[in-house]
Amino acid sequence: MQSVFALVCLVYYLLIANFYKQSNGFQDHYNLTYAFWKITPILFLAGFTFLHGGGMKRRYRLAAAGGLIFGGIGDWIIGIDRDGIIPGAIAFGIGHLFYLSIFIRHRTQLHNRAAVAMLIWAAIIGQLCLLPLMRVHFAPVLIFSIYSVLLSVVTVIAVSQYLNGSKTQDERALFYRAIGFGLFYASDSFLILTHTGHWSFHSDLLVLATYYQAQLLILYANSIACNRKCMFTPSQSLAIYGGTAFLAYIETSGYEKEKKVLLSLPFLVLSLLTLATTMHPKPRFATAASFLVMATATYAQSSLRTTAPFPALLITVANLLYYLSYRDLVTNHSKPVIVLSVIVTFGVFVYVLRDVVVAIPYLAAILMTVFISHILLISTAASVCQYGQHGDYDARQASMVRLIGAILAWLSSLLFFINAFQTHTRTVHTVSRVLIYLANSLLYISNERAF
Repeated sequence: MQSVFALVCLVYYLLIANFYKQSNGFQDHYNLTYAFWKITPILFLAGFTFLHGGGMKRRYRLAAAGGLIFGGIGDWIIGIDRDGIIPGAIAFGIGHLFYLSIFIRHRTQLHNRAAVAMLIWAAIIGQLCLLPLMRVHFAPVLIFSIYSVLLSVVTVIAVSQYLNGSKTQDERALFYRAIGFGLFYASDSFLILTHTGHWSFHSDLLVLATYYQAQLLILYANSIACNRKCMFTPSQSLAIYGGTAFLAYIETSGYEKEKKVLLSLPFLVLSLLTLATTMHPKPRFATAASFLVMATATYAQSSLRTTAPFPALLITVANLLYYLSYRDLVTNHSKPVIVLSVIVTFGVFVYVLRDVVVAIPYLAAILMTVFISHILLISTAASVCQYGQHGDYDARQASMVRLIGAILAWLSSLLFFINAFQTHTRTVHTVSRVLIYLANSLLYISNERAF
């Protein structure tokens, strides 16, 4: 489960960093763009929780996802309107009830000192921020006070369960949950202090940093306490990978803008997902290394004309690493497929790169290695289909998926080179990106099923 949450944390923090950048350091408040990017990290956690939840049973996944979804609703309301703090508090309150339903069934002995400390702090906040507004804004103050009491109760229960111990819950879960709700309480305290003009020092950063960390720790605690399994299913892995690829598509205007981190993120995610599988060590590490090198190649490839040699070599290495992952399955070679692949690839290479061959021979030679590595993948994948384990349905299916993935990867490289050295069109560029993301998802699923 550690590898799973390492992946979740990576994507989660990248989404927060993206929100920070898009909102000019959390400063561009109260508009649709701010609200949208604010909720993306929480929606990612909600999706992960609903689909996987770190191994939680279904009813706990639904409760935890419900808490996150209502948290996202509260984020949206507060992010779109300065006066949204009250309806936002209602949404957060409902979310806390979902969270409370996960651990309220466990016996709790109240920790008196924690309760007294919480009561004193609540009294200070109430006296400083809420009571002065009571006469003018009675209903909003009453609603926020009820929410504050609810959050205080949930926090005291979480802290008490940790400090007094529990025979029915993992101690690590109790610790992370107590810290999580403590940070949640701190975030809301900074929020109301900022909203009423009593706090201004890095207020937005403090509110959101404590809030985002709180949501992550609460989820992690719940996954430990209610754990049932540790690995992603293939469908869950592909959903996460597809989500990151779609995020890159949206953020780069159809893969047109050269945002290196976002374009390489899907391959990095796929590499980490591969490490979280139950494949045999050799194919698992070779497959993960292949996707990692592909992520590096994508990051380096800001412009094919200026940085072609290095990314091309990296793509070649990525293909070779992937070949090593299933090399033991290749018992014989299909000569007709090899001959056909060589003829087609050579013809395409001469047509697409004929000017490069004359003008920059060394670059043409390097680019040729990419096509050679694709020939290797296609011919060996086809050979496994032809001479593989015909009695095993899963193995046959995996070999066919691998062949399709290898062909799509070849087509992606072909379109990319056409777009770079012939006529540049946005459509061809986008299709090339889509094909490489799709190809690698098929290459992932084929090895996951085969090994």
